[in-house]
Amino acid sequence: MNNASTKILLGPLVIFALLLSICAFYQSQHKQPWYSGRSLGSWMRGFDYHKATPEQQKLAVEAVSHIGTNAIPFLLSELGAQEPKNPARIFHVTVFGVASERQKRAVRAFAALGEAGKHAIPALNKLLDSEDINTVVHTIRVLSEMGQDGAWVMSRALTNANGDIRYTVVNTLYNMGTNASVAAYRLVQCVNDSKPEIAYHAASALSRIEVDSGALLPILLKNLKSTNPTCRAASAMILGSYTNQITIVAPALVSLSNDPNTDVREAASNSIHELTK
Repeated sequence: MNNASTKILLGPLVIFALLLSICAFYQSQHKQPWYSGRSLGSWMRGFDYHKATPEQQKLAVEAVSHIGTNAIPFLLSELGAQEPKNPARIFHVTVFGVASERQKRAVRAFAALGEAGKHAIPALNKLLDSEDINTVVHTIRVLSEMGQDGAWVMSRALTNANGDIRYTVVNTLYNMGTNASVAAYRLVQCVNDSKPEIAYHAASALSRIEVDSGALLPILLKNLKSTNPTCRAASAMILGSYTNQITIVAPALVSLSNDPNTDVREAASNSIHELTK
């Protein structure tokens, strides 16, 4: 097929793709809730912090707050926004905007909803299973603003096969502080993660949040005998904060003084120092 024939075939396809994008745009506009003569999607452009003025940002928050739970279906669809991997992509982006930007707006809009946004938790739980990594990451960010309810649902992604997602969850739970206490039992499993950075960060999160130390103690002591040196070291690191269990913890840590792994010996030594200072 020569170039002229190719151009003849591509021309109608390009026009067809443009028409599809335009139709999809008008359909989405019809499905959106409206407030004060503007669609929700229009108001949400006020959440483009690098473009919107403080006044536009304020008005965007007011609009989302006024629309309330009626905004949730559209926000969920924006949270899962993806761009087609075909010639229609350029038209899709032109009409709807870049998917990552739409997802960021959705995260900020959910934050503006506050407690009302918790009605979306069952749907957010399903989005955690998305094959699109960006969708999962942005869903985690939404859940991080929903207190213990969000932390518990989010922690389910600690078993995700993608290490970047597991790390994102661990890091988010760390930043949530005591709200992440409900995820303690799932976090402690991450101390045995195949990726050292996840295991150690999970240990840091467990040390920071307030949990029932007595309930986790048997698991951590068992971890000290793990064949995974990262798990032994991370567990030893956590035990340094168990000052109320020193008579049980100290002997277990001392037993690691001859561990063949340098990181394990160092973690045990540091924790013993923390317990006895």
